[in-house]
Amino acid sequence: MSTHREAILRQIGCIIEKPDFYKYLSAEKNLEIFARISGASTAKYDIHAMLEFVGLKGRERDKVSGFSHGMKQRLGIAQTLIHDPELIILDEPTTGLDPQGIIDVRNLILQLKNEKNKTVLLSSHQLSEIEIIANRMVIINKGQTVTEGEVSKLLNEQELVVRMEVQDSGKALRILNGWSDKVKENKDDNTLEFATSREALPSIIKSLTENDVLIYGVESKRKLEDYFIRIIN
Repeated sequence: MSTHREAILRQIGCIIEKPDFYKYLSAEKNLEIFARISGASTAKYDIHAMLEFVGLKGRERDKVSGFSHGMKQRLGIAQTLIHDPELIILDEPTTGLDPQGIIDVRNLILQLKNEKNKTVLLSSHQLSEIEIIANRMVIINKGQTVTEGEVSKLLNEQELVVRMEVQDSGKALRILNGWSDKVKENKDDNTLEFATSREALPSIIKSLTENDVLIYGVESKRKLEDYFIRIIN
């Protein structure tokens, strides 16, 4: 960076928390200004193609002041791509978005990775999104790297962490010990928590019901959330 700063930054695009624009100008005009700053093409064809890619086709000449938060996030991604960088840095890109907005941004990130072959560095506290999007991850706690690697290797894709509420936790525990090595029992609320494979879960439930154990609820935890809590504690 000390000797090749300009060349390196030319290959990087980023959004830090939320993008900012000239709200009294159109999406098209905003991208034209950013294209001039970064030395990219200012041709309307290229700018419109970029807006179409991020799902803003038909809104090219609309003022940004009338855009929703989700639309501004998509325009921000267009801004990061206008100079065709190799590395895209996104800091909490789904913060404040409604469910549909989260899905739209998630799909855009997957398109960047799968269709445009971009490297995306994504910072997020929404672990369910990371689990869907990322192929590699780093967990940082208090400024220190706790673990890093391929998501598929850090998480056993077949393993579920299951929480089950039953009528008689003691009886259920004796049955479950034949299925799982580590079963945690909470006698206060008759719940059990254990790790098992997705394929084994129906057989476990069948075994419990055949032995007259009433099941009031079954909940499977998100794997990455459980892994995150376990790894930082």
